Amino acid sequence: MTKVFIISLLLMSITVHASTQEGRVLLRDGFYINGAEGRMVGPESRGIFRFIIDSDISDGFTVIKAGASFELLPSAGLMKMRENYRPGEPYGFKLWARVTTYRGKNYLFTVRFLPFKQLDREKQPQQTVLKVNDPNDPLNIPADILEKLTSGREILPIQLRPGLELKEDYMLVDRTGRIEPHENGQFFFIFDSLGRNVDKTKIILLPCQALETVLAGQKNEQSVGRIKVAGIITAYEGEIYLLLQRAIRVRSYGNFSN
Repeated sequence: MTKVFIISLLLMSITVHASTQEGRVLLRDGFYINGAEGRMVGPESRGIFRFIIDSDISDGFTVIKAGASFELLPSAGLMKMRENYRPGEPYGFKLWARVTTYRGKNYLFTVRFLPFKQLDREKQPQQTVLKVNDPNDPLNIPADILEKLTSGREILPIQLRPGLELKEDYMLVDRTGRIEPHENGQFFFIFDSLGRNVDKTKIILLPCQALETVLAGQKNEQSVGRIKVAGIITAYEGEIYLLLQRAIRVRSYGNFSN
């Protein structure tokens, strides 16, 4: 029975990945964006911030064109980005992030970032132009160093307001509980250990393919069953969030009620 359920979840995952809302092209869930440059905008309604990419991004199957925007998920990384956010000024971010998909949309979960300032070359003092990497030049500068020298960007130190602790996200592994809906459209994960005295803290679930797959599997269930999960725990504005990476239905086989 467990194997059948896991196979069903995999088939649902393929269907979710293949389908888009309103024909929107999506990056695959779990794809890692490695140092994309862009700018942050917001906040919009409900406090949403977005990241607009400066160049195309491809996951090997799909290409998202420059100028596209992604909603940034609540996370400790986003809190740090907000402290370095200067709306209306020529500042941007180099962003490392995980991509998630949920109900026909892509989201970004911030892993780390570097803020930078776009330099105005017309206002920069004129300097002697050096010819580098010429075939007859004995000094050959590596491509990554050359790019930094000629990119027209000044990397800025990361700023943290007083009292903001630099805490890292951490993994939650093989914990059992239930998923419960909230009237605002969010879903919570609640720890459950068959009546034992355990933490009943409600953790807000971030939108991702694993959550969508579990919800699809429970759609026709008469009651919400217990699941074993693994994922990333993060914090944002005093709330605790969980980005699911794995979720498996736990069967009691009649020994306990689901």
